Amino acid sequence: MKSSFVLGKKSMFNIIPKRHISSSLPIHPYFGKVDPALASTLILTLSNEKDVILDPFSGSGTVLHEAILSNRSAEGWDSSPLACLIAECKLLGITDNEIKEIKEFLEKLNRDFSIITDFSRYDYLIPEMRRVHDISKWFTEISLNELSFIKYHLIKYNQKNLENHPVWSFLRIAFSSIIIKASNQKGESHYSSVKKNDFRGRVVSLFNDSVTSVIKCAKSFTSELGEDNLRKRIECQDNKKTIEFSNGRTITLVNTDSRKNHNPLPSISADLVVSSPPYLMSWDYGLYHKFRFYWLDFNLDEYEDTEIGRHLRRQNDDIERYKLDMTDIFSRLSKSVKNSGRIALINAPSIVHGQLVDTNEILSECANEVGWKMDECVESIDIPGPHHGMYGSLEKRNVMAPGKAGKKEHVLIFSKRI
Repeated sequence: MKSSFVLGKKSMFNIIPKRHISSSLPIHPYFGKVDPALASTLILTLSNEKDVILDPFSGSGTVLHEAILSNRSAEGWDSSPLACLIAECKLLGITDNEIKEIKEFLEKLNRDFSIITDFSRYDYLIPEMRRVHDISKWFTEISLNELSFIKYHLIKYNQKNLENHPVWSFLRIAFSSIIIKASNQKGESHYSSVKKNDFRGRVVSLFNDSVTSVIKCAKSFTSELGEDNLRKRIECQDNKKTIEFSNGRTITLVNTDSRKNHNPLPSISADLVVSSPPYLMSWDYGLYHKFRFYWLDFNLDEYEDTEIGRHLRRQNDDIERYKLDMTDIFSRLSKSVKNSGRIALINAPSIVHGQLVDTNEILSECANEVGWKMDECVESIDIPGPHHGMYGSLEKRNVMAPGKAGKKEHVLIFSKRI
């Protein structure tokens, strides 16, 4: 395994990527995110300004964020509507008028809450949680009252037919952000119930704080874009949303399962793919975000059908299914990446049935089957990635893993066989 690679005269580890302030501001909880510095390093090393960067597993939008701040356009695909909403809010930036409108919304919500005594009028907004056997185990009566109260005001706001208005997106992501804290779920990555000290106003206070945090993050991104590179317009079409900036760069988000043949994929000519693909037996996003999907009226069953890797936890399946899925991905990328383009995947080993699985080798085989070849396998020592916590888990299970816990990420570089 090589410890570094050289593209032209640029060495990946000789570049010190700029740490963008907005990269580290938490607009919404989301696990398995690519470290912004690693994404930035790959983008700066393997592409040029004005190039198009593609992330077929865009998640909360870290790669897209680093691309636009590096003067590249970018496109992201993700089958999770929640992930797409998080990414959108991270990438919109915010105007003074939008901040004013959000604050006016909050003032009215808080004013109405101060005088409300009967919450039963909002009961119809409590979602039907089909896969939750005892809702009282997960939500107190107070939390249900206040969540449905907030949801009512969100719906009332949206009666203006502002489905694609940035303020509507910001308010929804602020609402989504508090769902786990409002519930009795132990934590973002702990799906078990615990009793929490609840009282009137707790959930509404959480929402106020969340809105403040969202505004702060959006303002930071706006500042880093600069006055000459602000959001110019937003174009929406079905499951696709494009944000155009003043300098001509664009960010496109597509809520799609990038494996499926029957899903018409975006037709672009990407210069570079930077992504962290799903890995086996790791985060179960559907489980940990279950309550968010319910409260935002997203289709949880439909999303979970698209999760790669997750099915190995729930079914007596084997690695062959994962291979088929990833082969489909490489096949789709063949149609969306220029012949001169490259793929950079951030990857780490996985544990399946107690055994360490070399997913680097699996990905190399999948790529080779549909016309890609692996040029480099780079071991990153100094920059953590989305899988860095996994090594600690491997050591606890007495499974041998390369490198020090929490320090090693593998970056696989592919090019087309012409």
